[in-house]
Amino acid sequence: MPRWVAAKAEPELVTIVEQRRGRPIGWLLALAATVAVALLVRCWFGHSPDDIEVFVRAGAAFTSGESPYHSGGLPFIYPPIAAVLFAPLAAGPSLLAGLIWTAFSSAACLLLVRWAGVLSPLTAGLVAVVAVALAAPFFETIRIGQVGVILAAVIVLDDVVGRTQPRWAGVLTGLATAVKLTPGLFVLADACRRDWRRALVAAVAITALMAAGVALMPGASLEFAQLVTEVGGDSATVHMSNQSVWAATTRLLGEGAAATGAALVISLAVVAMAMLAALRSTDRSTALCVVGMATLVASPISWTHHWVWVLPVGILAYRKAFAPAARWLGLIVAGWVAVAPYRVFQAPGKVDYSIGEALIGAVSALLALGFVAAGVVGERAALADGSRPGAKAQM
Repeated sequence: MPRWVAAKAEPELVTIVEQRRGRPIGWLLALAATVAVALLVRCWFGHSPDDIEVFVRAGAAFTSGESPYHSGGLPFIYPPIAAVLFAPLAAGPSLLAGLIWTAFSSAACLLLVRWAGVLSPLTAGLVAVVAVALAAPFFETIRIGQVGVILAAVIVLDDVVGRTQPRWAGVLTGLATAVKLTPGLFVLADACRRDWRRALVAAVAITALMAAGVALMPGASLEFAQLVTEVGGDSATVHMSNQSVWAATTRLLGEGAAATGAALVISLAVVAMAMLAALRSTDRSTALCVVGMATLVASPISWTHHWVWVLPVGILAYRKAFAPAARWLGLIVAGWVAVAPYRVFQAPGKVDYSIGEALIGAVSALLALGFVAAGVVGERAALADGSRPGAKAQM
C-alpha cells in the first residue's frame, strides 16, 4: 500500500486523548497572539477606505432603508442578505467594527490551521501568526478587512459540526453561499458525493436566506441581479492581483472571444474535475481542499486575498494527506501564493502586460489546476487500492 494511502487510512476521528491535547488556555494564548499580530498588520499596513468600511456602510444602509449598492466609496458586491448580516457592524464606531472583524478573521485563520490537523496550540499559533504576518492571502485579508478567510472557516466549521451534529450539516455552507455565491460549488460537491441530506440542507439554507434578503430589501435584490451580470470590467479582469483563469487568459490573449472561450472551457473543466475528485474521495477534508482550490480557479475574479485555501492545502500536503503528485503541487501552490511574486508587476490602472509578465501571472491558476487534476488521479489510485482514507497523521 502506498505511503500516502496508509497515512490516510488512519481512523477519521481522533481519539479522546488527542482531542484533549492542548488545554483551552493554550488555544486562547494562540488566538491572542494571532489577533495581536493581525492588529499590528492593520495598524501599520491598513488603509482607508477598506472592505470593512464597505461592510459597515452596507449594514448601515439596510438599517436606514437605503440601498447598499449606492452607499458611496468602494462598491458593495455581495447579495442583499449579506448587508443584513453586516448590520451589527454598523451599530458602533467603525474602529470597533475593525477590531471585531480582525479578531474574527484571526480566529478563522487559527480554525483553518486546527482543522487541517495541527493539534498543538503552540504549533497552530505559530503557523497562524506567520500566515497573517507573511502569507500574502492572509496579510492582505487582514490589511484590507476582507471576508474570505471567515467564509472558508465557516465552511470547515460546517464539516466539524457535521461530524457530531449531522442534522445541522450543510447549514453553514448554505450561509457562506448566501453571502458569497462561489461556495455553492461545495454544495454541488456534496451532491456529487451523494451526501443528499447535507446538500439538501445547504440548498434550503441558501433559499431561505436569499428569500429573506428579497423580502427585506426587494429593490436592492433587483439591483444585485443586475450587478451579477456586470461583475468584472476591464481593470478588474486583467489586474495582476486577479489570479483566476479568466484573468490569466485575458492577460495572455487579450480581450475578446478567444480569451472568454478559453477561460470558460478551462473553468468548466476544473469544476468537473473537482466534482469527480469529490465523488471519488472518501476523505471529506481533502475533497474540500480540492473544491476550494477549484472555486479560486473558476471564479471570474480571484484576488490574492481570496486564496486562503492554500493554508489548509499546504498543511495537509506537508502531512502527506494527498497522493504524491497532488502533495507536491499543493506545497508549491501554497508557497507560490504565499509569496505572491507576481505582485511586482501590478500597479493601479495597469491593464497591459508583456508576455513574460502574463505568464508569471498565470502560474497560480496553472498550479491550482494541476493540483485539482492530481487530486482526481490520486483518489482514483486510492479507490483502486481498496483503501478507505481517513484522518492524517497529527501534528
